[in-house]
Amino acid sequence: MESFPQPTLTALLGQAVGDAFGAPFEFSPQAQRHAQTSLHQKRYLDAVHDVGSRIRFSRIPGLYTDDTQQALVLLRAWMDLENPNDAAAVALRFQSIITKMFDHWVKGSQTGVHRGTGRNFRDAIMFGGPTNSAGVGAAMRIGPISTCFDSIDELLPWVVTVSRVTTTHPLALTGAGMFAAFCQGTAQGKSMDTILAQLHAWNPPADLDRAWSLNLEALSILETRPEADLLIFAQATGAANKTLGCAASGFALTTVPWTIHHAQQGSFSDVMAAVSKSGGDTDTVCAMAGCLAALRLGRGAIPQWMQHGLKGRESIDNPMQWDPIHSEKILTEAEYQDQQQRQKNGSSSESTPIAPQSLPTIWEEVISEKPAPNSALKTEDEQKQQPRQTAASEPETSTPNVPAKGQLGLFD
Repeated sequence: MESFPQPTLTALLGQAVGDAFGAPFEFSPQAQRHAQTSLHQKRYLDAVHDVGSRIRFSRIPGLYTDDTQQALVLLRAWMDLENPNDAAAVALRFQSIITKMFDHWVKGSQTGVHRGTGRNFRDAIMFGGPTNSAGVGAAMRIGPISTCFDSIDELLPWVVTVSRVTTTHPLALTGAGMFAAFCQGTAQGKSMDTILAQLHAWNPPADLDRAWSLNLEALSILETRPEADLLIFAQATGAANKTLGCAASGFALTTVPWTIHHAQQGSFSDVMAAVSKSGGDTDTVCAMAGCLAALRLGRGAIPQWMQHGLKGRESIDNPMQWDPIHSEKILTEAEYQDQQQRQKNGSSSESTPIAPQSLPTIWEEVISEKPAPNSALKTEDEQKQQPRQTAASEPETSTPNVPAKGQLGLFD
């Protein structure tokens, strides 16, 4: 495989800039205002200087987070395998890569080279098996890779199998499938009505049938009714583990429909403003909406200031050369150094520049460990074992590189 198709690269760029756009004001009560400021001033906001976040959770403006990292991992797993249509093999490869990324020690990080991971994702790595989370983690990473499929009948079972590596919850699995279908259909130039007709015609496995119907109903609500009605509907299912304050809470049944709905109309900037107005998990909804909007509008519709200001752009433009350890370690270390510099200087808006690096062609040159075992298929008793000790937890004086959403323990 020499390169990914152009729609895949367009989707990945849209996701990365959306991710970086929404990251500074994630879970901010003033998210809508911050989004408008960013768009009006044509710059990525500074989480400390512009939003008022604590330095400990600051991010380098323009740097993507775990949403895009995991999308890159899926692309890497696809590229590494002779038969990427083998969903079980891709799932194991995905798990092997994210585990090695977690285990690779980086000063100041408790999650290796990962940035901004949610609690359930971390649990899936530490315990070696999926959680029963109804979060949006599976959906947030699936957009770019879905454009590699020609048929929705091949895509949907593949997405469900690959997503089971981190979650077993029917709403999370079907939410990922729905978002993947919209990305794949949009890449092929299909209308929303055509995609919806295909989704209604699909027969999911029996254990996912009710969740699939709930996702379709949730999406239909937003066609004519306000966000509040979607929250009432979702809360009534009893699947949410807390009261839903907004559609973009990270709960798959509300977040996926919210994202799809707002990605269908207006310019790229219009989409970013609209999807941010609910607040909540803004890096994720902006990443997903950016992915889908870029496929609908084309790469040229992404504002130039977003493209030029994106950190780690080399990997986004050429994911074939992206290295899960080396590429991300450079960025994660730069973020920690930026936090340390801010501690010394106060809440300055100036960030540490990230120097271009020459990346190894084969990422195994950097990682010498053996691949992770087939832990995605562990039994329930095996999943209950204590988390293993990792290099990521060795330094007792390290500062956690975990953002607010992981601490809030929502559905991610």
